[in-house]
Amino acid sequence: MGVFRIQVVAVLAMLATGALAASPFEINGFSTDLAFSGALEKARARGGDCQVTPAGTQEGGIRAQCEYAACSARDKDGACDPLDAQATGLTIASQPILRISLEAPTDSAPLTRILFIFDGRHDAVKASLYETYGPPDGDLTPSDENSWSRARRMKWTQGRYHLGLSDIPKLIALEADPAQK
Repeated sequence: MGVFRIQVVAVLAMLATGALAASPFEINGFSTDLAFSGALEKARARGGDCQVTPAGTQEGGIRAQCEYAACSARDKDGACDPLDAQATGLTIASQPILRISLEAPTDSAPLTRILFIFDGRHDAVKASLYETYGPPDGDLTPSDENSWSRARRMKWTQGRYHLGLSDIPKLIALEADPAQK
């Protein structure tokens, strides 16, 4: 009976560790827990025109840039017209995603960074992230201060996982620090 309890405790501990290690941040089914090759396949299946190149970082690695058609109509400022927009690719909070960038050390390794460049209303994306993940851990540009770029950046962090939102350029970044050994 004692051996059975030890086995149950060991299995539960392994399950809890696995659950804690999973990325808490996901956008359209993409998270940094995906292997590069699987994420690339998913991006292409969702209509992305993807080009794979070596990553331009000191660490090296591999990068994919996947382009998506934005929308069928634009407003006077050049953004997707919300009254006449028909998203033709991926969206977040009904705003079209124009490009996804995937980065990893190797083709079979988990992703280290995913960037989503989007068009449309930043406030809609911000509201969606607040609803899904709660308030950010840090507003890196307080509302009462002007940064030299006038960009507003927010960041959510859970363990080694990070989610960032910027309004100039309009992008969402999912990142994972290297796993601790």
